[in-house]
Amino acid sequence: MANLTERQIWEVIRSLVSAKNQEIKRTYSASVYSRVYNNPNNRGLSQDFKRQKANNIINQGMRDINVGIGRKLHERDIEGYGIYKDLVFQGKKWHDYLSSNDLFQLFVLQNNLLQEVNKLDVIHAEDVVKAAISVPTHLQFPGIIEYSGKPSRVKEDKQKIDVKNPENIDQALLVLSERAHNAYRSFTRRSCREFTAEDLEYFNFGEYSGSVAKAFLKSKEAVQLEIPGMEEYDFQDINPEDLFTEKMVGFDEQGTPVFERRDVFGNVDYFTHLHGTFEGQLFGRDEEDREIYLGEVGGQETTPTDQSVLDTDPNKNPQIPLFKQDVEQ
Repeated sequence: MANLTERQIWEVIRSLVSAKNQEIKRTYSASVYSRVYNNPNNRGLSQDFKRQKANNIINQGMRDINVGIGRKLHERDIEGYGIYKDLVFQGKKWHDYLSSNDLFQLFVLQNNLLQEVNKLDVIHAEDVVKAAISVPTHLQFPGIIEYSGKPSRVKEDKQKIDVKNPENIDQALLVLSERAHNAYRSFTRRSCREFTAEDLEYFNFGEYSGSVAKAFLKSKEAVQLEIPGMEEYDFQDINPEDLFTEKMVGFDEQGTPVFERRDVFGNVDYFTHLHGTFEGQLFGRDEEDREIYLGEVGGQETTPTDQSVLDTDPNKNPQIPLFKQDVEQ
């Protein structure tokens, strides 16, 4: 498998995003056509009129859906959202201005969105928008959008590649998923470790999931080497991620997701991927998607230890006498 250039990787993932946009439109359009053509109130309308009516609904609905997807992609990047709105205002194809890493975030988001939408019996535009906004964004994506666009051409790019070739797709998705993994670990200041098959589960590749996983295993088998004498060493690697558990617990006042991090000792702190350590009011959503106040969090909550109890309990502190000296009358 030949190594793809940066420009070729961009071309492959841009093609995947475009195809996924068409899939979202087909899925939504099928539901609209079904509603319009099977509606008893439209029984006396001509086929052409029904078709035009459905197309009008689809065109408006797709505009709303694209806005919802754009909002979701930029939910943790205020500056990037400004660039996005400016490009849309100018009537430009904002996807063409995204970097390969940005497009990969968008591709995973599209697959997660479709996974939720396909569970619905009837699909309205507002259902797709709601799914786009509420679908969880995996922590592997810090949420910053680069907007660096298509990479410059190098001499290897003289040979045009087939962006629909399965091998090229597998390779591009593998490169981008490993890159996202490493960027996340760098962003969270965790020690780097080798990208593993389990890490692929963080990403939704849609119909390409199985082929990418096989390509990963095949590539790893090709580079594995047997080194004589290594069997006499007993390596016990400690994975920093095993010492912490993280979960999203709500949003700050600006709607930025807030996460709780708890270590094996029970110590807790809160952070956002946009601003780091978090202290302040925490908000959430009820079952009817209304904002609710959850309370105040922040600062590092430390689990009491024997020493901390000793320092605050005068009956256990040897520096404080248990009995006072008699006072002369």
